[in-house]
Amino acid sequence: MSNPSSLSQEERLAFLSKRHIGDKDIVKNVAICGGTHGNELNGVHLTEYFQRSRGKLFRKSFDVHPVLVNKEAIAACRRYIDQDINRVFTLDNLTVSVDADEEGGGSAEDDDDITYELRRARQLDKELGPKASPTPRMDFVLDLHNTTANMHTTLIFAPGDAFAFEVAAAMSLLEPTIKTVTWPKDEEPCFLPTVARSGMTVEVGPVPHGTLKADLLLDTKRLLLHALDYIELRNNLLSEKEALKRARQQSCTLEVYERIGTVPFPRDSLGEIRGAIHPDLDEKDFCALKNGMNAFEMFDDTTRHFHIGDIQATGQDESIKPSPGEKEAAEPSSMPPTDPDDAGMMTADTRNDLYALFVNEAAYYEKDVAFWVATMRQKSISVYVTGEE
Repeated sequence: MSNPSSLSQEERLAFLSKRHIGDKDIVKNVAICGGTHGNELNGVHLTEYFQRSRGKLFRKSFDVHPVLVNKEAIAACRRYIDQDINRVFTLDNLTVSVDADEEGGGSAEDDDDITYELRRARQLDKELGPKASPTPRMDFVLDLHNTTANMHTTLIFAPGDAFAFEVAAAMSLLEPTIKTVTWPKDEEPCFLPTVARSGMTVEVGPVPHGTLKADLLLDTKRLLLHALDYIELRNNLLSEKEALKRARQQSCTLEVYERIGTVPFPRDSLGEIRGAIHPDLDEKDFCALKNGMNAFEMFDDTTRHFHIGDIQATGQDESIKPSPGEKEAAEPSSMPPTDPDDAGMMTADTRNDLYALFVNEAAYYEKDVAFWVATMRQKSISVYVTGEE
């Protein structure tokens, strides 16, 4: 792809969708990435462990590459240095000539004009992608994150990525409490896994920033190795036609959440926060949102309730900023969509089908996000299991 900026949003989404791993495609390269956010230490230390213990990752049918993402942020134990690297993996940002032979190397732009994270994202795109290619180097990326919210294990990926759904379903056989969330369907995703053909973000919490949590770290390790085992099983079956004919499949039902918007914190005319997440909602991720339920405990001892009109509709992400020299994008509408065919329909008829996610996530305070609002549907997925019919 020579000039992605000339493509419409629909054309970009169609291009990225065509790259997804198909049901007959054998996976050759998988990346396990940690430290996309430098203070989410479970992913950092798991990736470093895998770099030291390559034998744990060895699979006969494909290669696994453990990658530390935001190295300077990891060293500083900060989410990022200049900007959130997990918001810059767009085709426009990445399709710029860059010399990535060494970190901090020169590029077609003056180094003073781009952030560290943008430069690093372009290096990673060269190593793992490129995103603009129909045949990137990585077939699948597992990007390891921690959240301070009570999200347990949540897998986030593109709504049209059938292979990601398949891997998620296989992981759910080991851990039935896994939840899945899809990225907004009408926006080009700007996240690290999108440099590969398919991929997912693995969110695990609650884990305070800058700390490790042993039980969740070991659970994540177990799930990752199980995902690799599933890919190995699938590859072996696809490469042997007779074995594939005899392969046994099992149906799994996933709860799939789609973010349709966010709710900001209550603020005064000066922009100062004037209330905290109400105890009835705090730590209640994936709970149903009811019109009129307690949402915020105000500092003046009053209670602010949740109302449908509080939802700010999803544009994509509240923190996205244009790179230096780029034009500022139009602000997303603060009004909820009203088209009855829209998955994010917010009317009295569907208000009981809304759910709260990433409640009180510490990293989202700078984005003025108190919690996400999502819809939920159930999706049945068939996965291969060991043994024959």
